[in-house]
Amino acid sequence: MISIGDNFGYLTVIADAGMKRISNLSKYDSPHFLCQCGCGNQIEVSEPSLHYNIVKSCGCNKNRRTFSIKETKPAPVIVPVPVQVQA
Repeated sequence: MISIGDNFGYLTVIADAGMKRISNLSKYDSPHFLCQCGCGNQIEVSEPSLHYNIVKSCGCNKNRRTFSIKETKPAPVIVPVPVQVQA
């Protein structure tokens, strides 16, 4: 059950938008919610799209690239060994 104030990715549910059809091909209506994105935009999203994490933002982060920093082992420390010169 989705309620006002729930967060889904960057989206926060701010109001119930009623029952609507997802597309013209759909036979059934589904609950829709008005959501506010972290960037400030508001969009209307269907309940299944929120529940199954299909929609996570208004689209503002599509061009944003995310990079994950992989943990790597530190490089080995090389200690110079003194060389003895024989005369």
